[in-house]
Amino acid sequence: MKKIQRVEQILIQLHRKYEQGVPAQAVAQELMLDRSTASRYLNQLVKENKAQKKIGRPVRYIPVPPVPQMDKPSPVSSAKTPLHSGEPEFVSFAAGVGKSLQPVLHEAMAALLYPPYGLPILLTGETGVGKSYLAHTLYQIAVRDRRLPSSSPFISFNCAEYAQNPELLMAQLFGVEKGAFTGALTDKAGLVERANEGILFLDEIHRLPPAGQEMLFYLIDQGSYRRLGETGTHRKGNIHLIGATTESPEKVLLPALYRRFSVRLTLPPLRDRPREEREDLLQFFLEQEAGKMGVPLQMSPECYTAFLQYECPGNIGQLRSDIQIACARAFLRHLYRPGQEVMVQFADLPRSLREYRPVTTAIRPLVSTEGLPGTTETEELENIYQQCTKHREQLLKQNASSMQIDQELQAIINQYIHSLLDSADRSRQNGHQEGSPIWSKLFEALRKSIQEIGKPLSYRQLAALSLHIQEFLNKSPSSLQTDPLPSLPEPPAFYHQAAQKIANDLRTELGIDLPAREIKIISLFLSAEEKRENQLKQRLIATVCLTGEGAAVSLEYWLKENLPPTDQDVVVQSVQIDPVNRHSLTLEHLKEEYNLIAVVGTVPPAMDDIFYIPAWELYQPQGFQRLTERLDTTRPRKTNKEEAVLSRENIPEWVQQGLLKTVVHFNPWRFMQIVSSEMETFREVFDWDAELEAGCWMHLGVYTDRLLQNRLASGETEEAVSEPNSDPAHLSTAQIFVWEQLLKRLEETFCIQYPPATAREMARFSATVVKAPV
Repeated sequence: MKKIQRVEQILIQLHRKYEQGVPAQAVAQELMLDRSTASRYLNQLVKENKAQKKIGRPVRYIPVPPVPQMDKPSPVSSAKTPLHSGEPEFVSFAAGVGKSLQPVLHEAMAALLYPPYGLPILLTGETGVGKSYLAHTLYQIAVRDRRLPSSSPFISFNCAEYAQNPELLMAQLFGVEKGAFTGALTDKAGLVERANEGILFLDEIHRLPPAGQEMLFYLIDQGSYRRLGETGTHRKGNIHLIGATTESPEKVLLPALYRRFSVRLTLPPLRDRPREEREDLLQFFLEQEAGKMGVPLQMSPECYTAFLQYECPGNIGQLRSDIQIACARAFLRHLYRPGQEVMVQFADLPRSLREYRPVTTAIRPLVSTEGLPGTTETEELENIYQQCTKHREQLLKQNASSMQIDQELQAIINQYIHSLLDSADRSRQNGHQEGSPIWSKLFEALRKSIQEIGKPLSYRQLAALSLHIQEFLNKSPSSLQTDPLPSLPEPPAFYHQAAQKIANDLRTELGIDLPAREIKIISLFLSAEEKRENQLKQRLIATVCLTGEGAAVSLEYWLKENLPPTDQDVVVQSVQIDPVNRHSLTLEHLKEEYNLIAVVGTVPPAMDDIFYIPAWELYQPQGFQRLTERLDTTRPRKTNKEEAVLSRENIPEWVQQGLLKTVVHFNPWRFMQIVSSEMETFREVFDWDAELEAGCWMHLGVYTDRLLQNRLASGETEEAVSEPNSDPAHLSTAQIFVWEQLLKRLEETFCIQYPPATAREMARFSATVVKAPV
């Protein structure tokens, strides 16, 4: 049964209860969907004249034709709906729970609903198999079937978060009494108290210390507990307990606690589940992403096959992350080339999938979500696609350059991708399978032809060219465009000759006859790749630690504060390193996208050919000197064209671009509006070159941001340090005056107060080279 048919069926059933019309939230709760997704299906039923829409708050839907009025159920039967005989109906409602997990779900529901407060459930399985999802699904089903009140809480807690501090972990779980330990200044309720009359889900339960496991055993056995530090009071705790672990529970849990989990269920990894279930999961996640975008989403056959065949060591969690990465990249391309749909192409896939080379002997139709209904209601939560669209519109209103828009949107996507990759760092893929004969022959023929031409291409570039030719071969003759390409710059003769040789080799080796327009496209592809190779990637410094949140973030802030003005192009990114094998998929992704010039952190990553500086050394003079020398040697050499880019006319854009990546407490666009209006006055007083002038404005912007930060944190302003008798002899009153006027305007705009010596210090900083007095 298709999902929209199921929505129609539920609408008919719920109309017996909601005589004035069924709200979208009720349908969403029944089918365990987002409200916005349910609304889309209901609106599609309205378009198909299978439902009527009643405008109001909330919007309500009535099935068509009208359902005959039924006698209302008696109070007894309406209070508790009996379990269905045979296969439970709730199984078909849980998206992502396939037939192989139906026995697990059925047994878990039976344990959860066992009176009076259910039987404790222990879920085991590898990382990413869906233990957290299953626990929340049980809660949704219980609330939907009115086995639990709708106000019942669902509290989820990962015991690994506080595993290094057992006392704090038990305080979070059971609460704390004032004065129980240093820093316990007030009474605080724990998660057990918050989960009363609801469900408490403890992930990584084996990370509880022995004392915590004993307290949990007492709670299960006696139904009571004490806060940390309490002596005489016993508190009642009526909870449904679900635990989860990736370890063997009999080895990591105390025997007493292990025995209290009378229902122990193991969730199989994705590799052991039927192919049909992975296909259902793939389609489900694609529908979710299409719903977020609000436009039809399609995926090429190569991508679809890759997602079905690649080894996914991170299980469902990694599958979902990889799909989100591919969809985010495809959506970014859609923003610049708007069309009827978003197409996920091979180049959009994460690196592990691109290198997998799936079997594609059979050409299957494009997997499409075009049939998904549209929506007329606004999404409640902003997602990555809305962020890109909204940010692009804002930049266009600010008359931002196309280069700045490209960099800003790419930064949003990169940050999103990096956060998703962090979750897969422990699931590194080590092997690849061979591709199909068709793919292998095409790829090998191209590789040999490129080698003979003498122009090296990476595997990624070869794969992209192979896919383009394969898509050409997959098209039907009637769909091929025979018109010449629009007027484009002709590539150098070398690339036209190279493309012609490739076409001749493909005709000889594989019998593939490429038309002139395809040869022209190949020549443009080769020349574009050459230009791209000649353009230096943006430099990157990665800061690393075991969590990616502690020392790495501190190092990131410190480096951003202390990088020289001439190196403001450098991106600084904090990254998590696996504590066992010291690998990081995020770092590998960054190395592919950027020019990774240095890694700074508390633990060296397991990567070849990297420039590493330990964190302790960076803060020493010799360590920072090493980094400075590295910056000098990796700084792009300026060509005449690049010198023109740093002309005075482009200084406002250059500085604004740098401040957008650096400051957080004021609007760089408004800042540069004020500064730009004063630039000519400053140029009359100071004889700046473009680089020195841009450095002064960057210095002022960063200093202003730090003042605002200090004021927000403590309400105080920092003093500008002025060295006695340090002013140059030729520092004039006019030079100090122009800075005083500019600082006054900035103070009025940003409600800030600069220290009294700021104007003199900025004048001294600016007067490295000055005009001779007139």
